[in-house]
Amino acid sequence: MAIVELTCMGCPLYCRLTTHLDESTPINLNGYFCKIDFNPVSQEYNSPTTFLKASLPVHHGILPRVNVETQQGIFQSSLSACIDILKTLQVRAPINKGDIISKSLAHTNVSLISTQTIPRRD
Repeated sequence: MAIVELTCMGCPLYCRLTTHLDESTPINLNGYFCKIDFNPVSQEYNSPTTFLKASLPVHHGILPRVNVETQQGIFQSSLSACIDILKTLQVRAPINKGDIISKSLAHTNVSLISTQTIPRRD
């Protein structure tokens, strides 16, 4: 049985976890503060995911950039490809909170959505 320390990225709290592992299954989990159960922590150890947040340039908007985030966690192995795609994206105003900017960011089947509303500049 191994003792493992990791940071859970299952929610915005980013809890520092200590757990004993028995064949990749966490037992005796310590250090989390949210209402998660062992399944997300097990997933976090075996195939970690993270939410990606960024801002994109806006054309013809009252603000120069819009905040965006993924609707679900993406595998950390896909993070670099997603960031490369984000560097190329631009949007046009008007943009509404919740608008889908990309349906499958870097072929991850995870949508990128706007987290704010930006009206068109007159």
